[in-house]
Amino acid sequence: MIDLGGFSISFSQRNSMVAIVILYTIVIVGLGLWIKYLSTKNKDNSLASYLTGGGGLNAFEVAMFTVTSALAGGTMVGGPGLSYGFGYGSILAVYCGFAMNITMLGTVGKKTAIVGHRIHATTPLQLLRHRYQSKVLVVVLAVSFILFATAQSASNLMVAAKLFTAITGASSYLIGLMIAIVAIVIYTLSGGVKSMARICVVQGVLMLASVVLLCVRQHGAINAQFGTIQAAMESVAQIKGSMLLANTWTPMYSISLSLAYGWVMFALPVAIQGNLTYNSSRVLSRGIIISLIVTTVLHLCMTGGSVLTFALNPNLTQPDYSVVYLATSLLPAGIAGFVVAGCFAAVQSTVATVLMLIAAAVAKDLYHDVINPNADEKTVSRLNTIMLIIVSLITVVIGMFPSNFTQILNVFASSGLNLTFLVPLLFGLYWRKATATGAIAASAGGVAAYIFFYFFSRGAGAGFWQSVLNNPHPLTPALVVSFILMLVCSPMGKKVPYGVAEVWFGEDYDEKYAARYESV
Repeated sequence: MIDLGGFSISFSQRNSMVAIVILYTIVIVGLGLWIKYLSTKNKDNSLASYLTGGGGLNAFEVAMFTVTSALAGGTMVGGPGLSYGFGYGSILAVYCGFAMNITMLGTVGKKTAIVGHRIHATTPLQLLRHRYQSKVLVVVLAVSFILFATAQSASNLMVAAKLFTAITGASSYLIGLMIAIVAIVIYTLSGGVKSMARICVVQGVLMLASVVLLCVRQHGAINAQFGTIQAAMESVAQIKGSMLLANTWTPMYSISLSLAYGWVMFALPVAIQGNLTYNSSRVLSRGIIISLIVTTVLHLCMTGGSVLTFALNPNLTQPDYSVVYLATSLLPAGIAGFVVAGCFAAVQSTVATVLMLIAAAVAKDLYHDVINPNADEKTVSRLNTIMLIIVSLITVVIGMFPSNFTQILNVFASSGLNLTFLVPLLFGLYWRKATATGAIAASAGGVAAYIFFYFFSRGAGAGFWQSVLNNPHPLTPALVVSFILMLVCSPMGKKVPYGVAEVWFGEDYDEKYAARYESV
């Protein structure tokens, strides 16, 4: 038997699950290569088509690309682990992911898509460069994005490796890391967004089937062990009553987590990129409905069911293994392997999209758009491929040394990405007077404020932070600083040309301004 801290699995279970995870990975890689083969018959093999799928994704592909890229790793692993440790207080915060879906594909997403198609944008940075007409802003955003997104990718990759370790033993961490990254690189390079979108459909269906099956079996186990859910909750109350309370954290900290899990995530580059992949309002509306249904099922079964998992086994030493515990305890080894493969797939989807955007930020946004506008398509595409491989290797190197430092870096990464993009995107979409000066100050100042508040709240100012400010997460005051900097600094900067503003805010506009990029 293999002891995993609070539960164990047999060697036969391990072998079956490992075989299924490896088989699944081979299938996904094969699918990516098949899509690449089919794409050779398509005349449009440009980098723009690689990054947006030619704008021709259908509603199901858009929904699954959005959900699996933005939510999957946290929903399938991190969310259940957090809720297993803290209960309903964290569930309320995680459920704010609904806000992200509505905003990401709804109000903000619709306008982002409209403007993106007007200016033929292929990346989030290209979109913001046109709005603010500033190469300096592109450099600031790109550098910040590359640093934070690389750290975030490495942390997510570690989750995949730990899942593999959970079913194989401590010595296989590096093997899990390599299996995940090799599959990601192959199917990402094979066909870009179109390849990933179709693979996300496969992964999304696997995720849904896995969580529904797991939820059904979990409720069956609850009825067998306790008779009713009420009896299970009474058992939880006796062991750890705080699990059933909504006030696990202070109101300010709960609000902060709600922001981090949902309300501000629509500005993440992976979310913006999804809005550049469709060209029909019908696709958008259907995509919203599908994504909300998928998100509801995932959250309800995974994050929402974690308190019931605690009732079944309150002794897990690794909360992130809660899904592995359910799968191995309640399902036959073969089916449990598909559940673990679903979790593995979820993390792969998130990392693949982020790595693709990091490579594009270097090759397209920095090299082609800022440094060498005359570079030909072949050169930029080759650089994009090289950068994807380099960044993948960097994430593997970071992932080889999981430590407290890396976990701290992951916290910086998620908050840093929010603070880098939220205010420039939000004000760029809805405030005509927003300028590049304000956007640069808001982005750089927000990140700097977060770093300061983070260490201040854990150091000399810990008492003040908790007793006077009610212990907010540093992300919240940093967002306030970012908003203020945009409002104060924008009037100091040069306004964008009227024609450019009309592309973003007018129904009628001069087409020549839709392709206008000039440094101010």
